[in-house]
Amino acid sequence: MRRTLLTLLACLALTGCAEPAEPAQPAASAPASSTSTAPPVTTTPGLSREQERVFRHLTFQAVLPIDTVQGTGTRFHEQHLDNGPMTSCWAALSTPPAVSYLRRWQSDHDWTNSAAHIYQGRRAEQLIAELRELATRTCPEWKDQEYGSFRYQGEVKFKGAAGIDAAFGFCADNRQPNGEERLYCWAYLARNGPQTTMLSMVGTGGPKLELADGGDAGMVERMKFQGFILGTVAELMPLDLP
Repeated sequence: MRRTLLTLLACLALTGCAEPAEPAQPAASAPASSTSTAPPVTTTPGLSREQERVFRHLTFQAVLPIDTVQGTGTRFHEQHLDNGPMTSCWAALSTPPAVSYLRRWQSDHDWTNSAAHIYQGRRAEQLIAELRELATRTCPEWKDQEYGSFRYQGEVKFKGAAGIDAAFGFCADNRQPNGEERLYCWAYLARNGPQTTMLSMVGTGGPKLELADGGDAGMVERMKFQGFILGTVAELMPLDLP
């Protein structure tokens, strides 16, 4: 039922997806309808092989399911990451995670990211406080050479995030170089384990749709965003964090 709801919310506005500028990602991709297994374990400095195996399995479980977004023209990509979550100005947290994993769905106009980052030595409240500071004070407005100008629009209040130790989300208005108006939103949800913290990120982006009644042009994108937040919470809460 939950996955069906997410798919309906995503497809409601799915016209394609432009991705915000991020560090270069490998070009490998697979159809969104394909199945997926976790990439093989490598070696991460500071982690034993067993720790890395456990951490990678947890981040793989924490991201949204592969069939979350479906639609004609949707391209799917997933990978292990070497960096943590980014926020406005594509700024990163001051400390890197032990292990990270990303899934991305993209079409010509719409974009969805789901990532999970597991930390040692930093708690949920610390991570979220730094992310909030970056977005609200350090960089409320920024420009990207390819994707135009962005402006912080305000913090997003979550629904159904009970059990999450700390969370922060925001949306940003975007004006593309061609003048198209878009809305991008990011949510960060963190949950503490005894010795680790899992930080999940979900991001969405798409065009602002002109509504017949003249209402909020970003309403559909916000509805889609809230649906993905609920899905992220549902993946995060059952995990047995070390």
